[in-house]
Amino acid sequence: MKVKGVQNQKVEVDVSIDQIIKSLKEHFYKKYQLPATSYIEDGVWMEEIWGHTTHAFRIDEKVRVATKEELKVDKALNTLQKAIRKSI
Repeated sequence: MKVKGVQNQKVEVDVSIDQIIKSLKEHFYKKYQLPATSYIEDGVWMEEIWGHTTHAFRIDEKVRVATKEELKVDKALNTLQKAIRKSI
């Protein structure tokens, strides 16, 4: 059985700048197998972990040293995010 069909439709999609940046970062973290709450500090990947007892507190744990490529991509993403937010 073969089914052939051709149909043209106009589809409009609204995507915010924040959604685009979030999507790029999620792809980046997935590609380099990093936790979604990680960030680079002094060339080292840090993971932001929240603990909850009677009070909430934040712990930053070292994940691993960032490679040169990761440093470049992270800098590019952050620069893009700042530039887009300034232009709005």
